[in-house]
Amino acid sequence: MPKLHYFYPENDGALAADNPGYTASKAAVTLRRCGSVLPLWTGDAGDRFIDAGTNVAWLEAMRDAFGRDVAPFDGDCDGLLPSPWGWSRPVRRTYLEAGMSPDLLPDDARLERMRALSHRRTALRLAEALRETCADILLAGTEAFTSAEAMEAVAHYGRAMVKLPWSSSGRGVTDSDTVPAADLERKIAGTIRRQGSVMVQPFVAEAVDFGLLYEMCGGEARYLGLSVFDHDRHYTYTGSVVASEGLLRDELARRGVAVREDVVEATGRLLSSLIGTDYEGVVGVDMLGCRGSRAVAVAEINLRRTMGYVALRLAAEVLAPGLVGRYVIGPSAATPWTPSAPTHDQLFGDAVVRASRLCAGTLRLNAPDLPIAFTLTV
Repeated sequence: MPKLHYFYPENDGALAADNPGYTASKAAVTLRRCGSVLPLWTGDAGDRFIDAGTNVAWLEAMRDAFGRDVAPFDGDCDGLLPSPWGWSRPVRRTYLEAGMSPDLLPDDARLERMRALSHRRTALRLAEALRETCADILLAGTEAFTSAEAMEAVAHYGRAMVKLPWSSSGRGVTDSDTVPAADLERKIAGTIRRQGSVMVQPFVAEAVDFGLLYEMCGGEARYLGLSVFDHDRHYTYTGSVVASEGLLRDELARRGVAVREDVVEATGRLLSSLIGTDYEGVVGVDMLGCRGSRAVAVAEINLRRTMGYVALRLAAEVLAPGLVGRYVIGPSAATPWTPSAPTHDQLFGDAVVRASRLCAGTLRLNAPDLPIAFTLTV
């Protein structure tokens, strides 16, 4: 059945606030507006998406060039199922306002179960269960309910990553070595006051970021593929590798990490047990691999779509087979762009498109009149 997509990247902030009237930061709202068209590339034929005013000439040119039968929502919900980036109270309200039947939306009790499962303590539970099944699973950390407990855990680990219970894309993550102890303790106290606890994880030296992507359906977790991504020195997401599963495994091998089938299988089985039917949709399990070692650590679990999932879909739907690309989000010099008949260069730049696939160059995945660019480069 076709789906109605809604890109809502501030979902983790909404979960933390637990308020249907949650208002995100200006930066988050801008990201949502600029990325509202992402379902054009990740959706299936017949799907629709809640749009934020994408340039029509650009949108139609992209749909034609890539054969994408995904279109902006026209106000008619009949025959559509909700498919948001992630679930929270503001997201449900958006679907209700769009005319979606309440029967198709999660009620308060189910929203609360999904919120609880989205807490970073779920990653701790998964890691503990994995350690009983697989060898060389590193300790996931500690949940602290007072600043004294948190600082004691930091001291015990020597160097630690202190994380908000709900946050995304590296935001809300602090390396204890980068902050004076007094400032860190004040920061922790503020987090506990707002969100009830804080997660403290041991720092993993020589770590390589990657993720395992699953889809929950009927209480079972189905493995979708890998996510290979990078972050900056502040641990903020900077981009993903876009390629087939085999080429992603080759990329991880070059970085010194081998994908362990026992971990892939056990993680799926344990997600089925931990989540069950409380959530349907994409789940991203971020891992840390240790270069030259079998050891892995569970960094976090995301009960929502992720940028890694976008990269996976770009590899399947947009990138020419056998190529390796990079998906990046960054600021753009947005200028008014409203030609009724844009030129090829205005639409595609140096991108080479053959047989509805990107073969070379850089493709902008959202309209060029927006201040944040989503790009795929070969």
